[in-house]
Amino acid sequence: MRGLAPNQIRWSSVWSQLEENIVRVTEASASPLTAAASQLPYVISPPTLEDAWEGGGRAQVEEWFDSPPATQLDWLEGSIVYSQAEVLACFPALPPEGYELIAADSLGVAGVFALLGALDLDRSSLAVAGEWRQDRLAVYVNRARADEGSLEVLAAWRIRFADASSAADIEDLLQVLGLDITRAGGELLIRAASGSDASLDASGCPSDEQFAATPRRSSEAEASLRTSLATLPHIHPTLSLQL
Repeated sequence: MRGLAPNQIRWSSVWSQLEENIVRVTEASASPLTAAASQLPYVISPPTLEDAWEGGGRAQVEEWFDSPPATQLDWLEGSIVYSQAEVLACFPALPPEGYELIAADSLGVAGVFALLGALDLDRSSLAVAGEWRQDRLAVYVNRARADEGSLEVLAAWRIRFADASSAADIEDLLQVLGLDITRAGGELLIRAASGSDASLDASGCPSDEQFAATPRRSSEAEASLRTSLATLPHIHPTLSLQL
């Protein structure tokens, strides 16, 4: 495009600039999860494609397109077969009496990177986020208070990392945010509340079956609550954005 042959371009500098850009954008964004999720594939995939080009030219690049990595972690690790995911030992947390599930999701590598965005990010934060192996976020709302038009919200986010050492290192990084964090082996449980005196139990190990029996907010009520939940001031932006 600039009249240069590929071997005349300082590719490592190009990739560094891309990584530095996502760090700046994520840190500055009021919606860090959106920023991270929308940019991460494009930031972490070019180096892998360039390696393919250098190794076998257009034919090897086309092989990547025939069977491309399917996840952000794949691209981050430069692998083709997604084999790094691990099942969570427990569901995040079950709600106290009177609370209903309003949202449940997995935020992936982008979620961890967005969470780190509340810190002073640098390019090494991508490697830290790459220690992610699985996660689940659950958000609950007080049924009676919601029916009255006010909100009392509890959120729990359980994240499994590559090993206990990685989880401990990331826990240390997050301490400055003042989050309620409990660590067990390679998993972190992050809990948050807004407008509620209640809390989610950090002990025990809820199963998927127990979670399946959790009362759920109706889809109509859920739609009306999502807008309100996104404005709550005391839930970490990475959590509130998912709502």
